Amino acid sequence: MNAPPPVPAPPATGWRHWAGRTAGRRFLRGALLWLALCGLFYLYYVKHDPGRPVRIGALLPSQTGLLVRVQGRAAGDGLVQRAGGRITGLQFVVDDGSGQLPVIVGAAQAQTLAKWDRVPRAGDRVTAAGRLALEPDRRLVLRLLDGERLRLTRRAAPPVAPAATPGH
Repeated sequence: MNAPPPVPAPPATGWRHWAGRTAGRRFLRGALLWLALCGLFYLYYVKHDPGRPVRIGALLPSQTGLLVRVQGRAAGDGLVQRAGGRITGLQFVVDDGSGQLPVIVGAAQAQTLAKWDRVPRAGDRVTAAGRLALEPDRRLVLRLLDGERLRLTRRAAPPVAPAATPGH
C-alpha cells in the first residue's frame, strides 16, 4: 500500500552545527567580511591621502578630481583677491621644473593664510595638496583642500652689504 512519506531529519544542532559544510561557509563569510573591510579602509586612505609629490609636467586634463601633492617653488608672489575690504581668495603658481600649476585657495582658507603670513612669495619653497580641477579655459588648476596642507619655506633673504662709512 502507500507508505507514509519519510520524516526529514532534524537540523544539525550543537557540535554538529560547526562541523561539515556549515563551518566552511562561516569561514568563507568571515574571510569575505574581512576583505571587504580592508577594501573600505584602503579606499578611505586613497581618498584622503595625496601620497608623494607628483611632477606637474606629468599631469593630464583627464585627471580632474584627483587628489595630488605638488612640490616646487612659487613662480611669483601670491595674489590676494579682495572685495569690499574682505579677502575672497588667493592664487599663486607652483613651478617644479617640469611645468607650472596655478593653485587656487578659497576665501576662508585665504583669510587664515593671510593672517598667519603664509601667502607665498616669489622663490619660496611650496608643498601643496589639493584636488585637480579643469577651468573653463581648459587649463588645470589645483584647488587647495585646507590651509594645513600648504607647507611653506621662505626663501632666504639675500645678504646685505655693510654700508660704507665716510672716514674709514
